[in-house]
Amino acid sequence: AALMIDVCLLGGKEVALALSDDTGGAMNKLLHLALDFPNKDPLLQMTALDALEVLAVENKDYPMTSERAEFLLGNDELHSGLLYLIGSSSENVE
Repeated sequence: AALMIDVCLLGGKEVALALSDDTGGAMNKLLHLALDFPNKDPLLQMTALDALEVLAVENKDYPMTSERAEFLLGNDELHSGLLYLIGSSSENVE
């Protein structure tokens, strides 16, 4: 998972590749690691959430790409999973 995040920081084409089904949906696998509920391994879940945090941070070495922004802002599975982790019930997630 950490390697995939590092690859995604390289640029937009890399993010698109990580999100594509041609690669087995590597980013979807990361989401499932972080957000599957109930998760029986909280340490693994925190590691995956830390990786997602790295993906969300922009700095001078790794500027935000439109592909990364679209994944972070437009992924319903990511949003509902994060809401679940902070205590929102599935009925409240649209």
